[in-house]
Parts: sequence; structure tokens; C-alpha cells
Amino acid sequence: MDVEARFRRARLAEAIGLTEPEVASWEVRGHGFERLPGQSRAMDIHPALRGAAWARSLPAGSLSVDAETLAAVVSALAERPDLWAALVRHDPQMRWYERVALTDTVEVWLIGWCWGQHTSLHDHGGASGAVAVVGGTLRETVVPAPGWPSRSRLLHTGSLLRVPPTTVHRVGNVHALAATSIHAYSPPALPMTTYDQALPVPALAAAA
Repeated sequence: MDVEARFRRARLAEAIGLTEPEVASWEVRGHGFERLPGQSRAMDIHPALRGAAWARSLPAGSLSVDAETLAAVVSALAERPDLWAALVRHDPQMRWYERVALTDTVEVWLIGWCWGQHTSLHDHGGASGAVAVVGGTLRETVVPAPGWPSRSRLLHTGSLLRVPPTTVHRVGNVHALAATSIHAYSPPALPMTTYDQALPVPALAAAA
């Protein structure tokens, strides 16, 4: 790589708050970065969503936004399946996920869940979050604090979940019908902590 290209990559990494290797990996995958009108920071937007009003409205240029703002982000994208439905995959072998947007303030993911697929018990490193369930049914199991008794609830299609920064939870699909969800977190790319606490594994539920 020539000196000018390295300089551009270093400036971009600094602007969006990432490392140069992370920038390079997205360039290799063909996602690319674009600077949207009215935004002072670069964004990594999936090609399928570039140019959409939703992408132009993403929060950027601040340290973080709260769960209520993130709920609006995922809700607005949930209403535009024409932008993301063709991207979704459901793989019985592993939970599928893809990040579709990244700014210095927020990251947005699509996740496809087959029956029996779930996260580990985890936090979000102090980030706020929001989840829109756009297909199927998910179960969220929350632990108020590591070692405490858990409580669970079902999140059906159309559910909008706000995730406070102190949340410790597990999310999974216990229904025969595949599920799809949209997730947003702020600040982006914070390291998560996973916990070893054993949680009950529900039996296969009837399809919602």
C-alpha cells in the first residue's frame, strides 16, 4: 500500500474510532465507508442499505445515545423489510448475524435464529441496546445480577425491546419457527462479558 493510501486509512480509522486493521478488513469484504450528507463522521453501511433515508438518519458524532433512541433506530429499520429481508439467513448449524451499519455512535445488526440457537449469558460492556423482533418468537432470560435468579419473557414478532446498559441476559429461539431480529447498540464495539451461570434450557415450544 502506498503512503497516501495508508494516510487515508489512518485518518478514517481515527475519524470513526476504529483500528486500521478493522478498516482494512471491511475494505477487503467490500463494505466500504461513505461520508453521508450532513454527517461529520464516516459510516460503514451495508451496500443494500446505502442511500436509504434510514441510513442517513443514523446517530453519529456523539459518544453514545440511550436505549430509547436505539429503539427508534431498530423500529424504523423494521418497517423497511425491502432493505434487509433479502440479506437474512437461517442456518441450523449456527446462529447467523451480520452488521449492517456502523457509526462512531451506533452499530446495527441483523440476526437469524433457528430453533435451539441462543446467546450465552452476557452483558454489553456498558452499552445501551434495543431489539426489534421482525419474525418468529425469541425468549429473553434476564439475570438482575450474576448469581441471582433469572426471569424470562417471550418476544413475539413486532416486539420492541429496550436494553439498559446494566442488563445481563440471554436471548434465544425455543420455537420451531425461525426467528429474525434487528439489534442496535451504543456506544458500538464495546467488549462483552459472558457469564458461566447455568440457566434452564426450555423445551421446544409450539410455533408462534
